[in-house]
Order: sequence, then C-alpha cells, then structure tokens
Amino acid sequence: MTNMADKRTRGDRRSGRFRYVFLEKRTGFDRRRDNGTFLASLRDNDRSVALMLVGVNLLNVLDLTLTAHALRAGAEEANPVLAALFASDPVAAAVFKICVILAASALFWAFRKYKPVLQLLIAAAATFAGVIVYHGMLRLAVVA
Repeated sequence: MTNMADKRTRGDRRSGRFRYVFLEKRTGFDRRRDNGTFLASLRDNDRSVALMLVGVNLLNVLDLTLTAHALRAGAEEANPVLAALFASDPVAAAVFKICVILAASALFWAFRKYKPVLQLLIAAAATFAGVIVYHGMLRLAVVA
C-alpha cells in the first residue's frame, strides 16, 4: 500500500500553472443594485455630475465675491489660510481659492464612479450652499 503523503508531495501544485488574478473593480454600488437612489442615478449620468461640479464652482466664485465685499466692509475671513492671503494680496487669494476648487473638481470627475466620491461631492455642494446662505444672513443682519 502506498503512502498518501508520498503522492501529495510531488511538488508545488501552484507553480507552473497558468494563474489569472481578477482585479477588483467594485465601486461601492455593486453588491446591492440600488438603482432607485440619487447616488446611483448620479453615478450613471455624467451630465448630472458635470452640472453639479459646475454648480459647486459657481458657488465658490459667488462665495469669493461675497467674501471680498464683506472684507471691504470690515469683516474678517474665518479661514486662516485665505485670511493670510487676503491680507497680503487679494488677487492671490482669489486665484488660490479658485484653483483649489478646480483641482478638487478634477479629482471628483476622475473618480466619479465611486460612491464615497459622490457623497463628498454632495457634501461640498451643500457646504457651499450653506456658506452662501450664511453670507445672506450676515447681509440681512447688517442692513437691519
């Protein structure tokens, strides 16, 4: 009777064989098909993502404009980086603010198929909208 251990020790079974490694392509949407949600519809429609990115950039420019008017009226910038830039050169502050949001928009566009990126995009749009509402409330408080 032959020993079973001798039969199993013929060599490494894994070497010399063709192996294919499946690359991970999951995006956070694959496990459950959530086609009815807003994020899934945003992921599947590049035009909606582009419009949202344009909206975020327009809100950024509006925030920059309202901030510049508020600074001329005597307000202080809450962001310490932009406060230092506005103190030294307002044009440099404007270029910096616009370039940072444009770079973030390019990253959002590059990774738009991933659920966390779309969640961050929605959070960015909501944050800028909140900042614009805050500017409006400050203007109303100054007028009253």
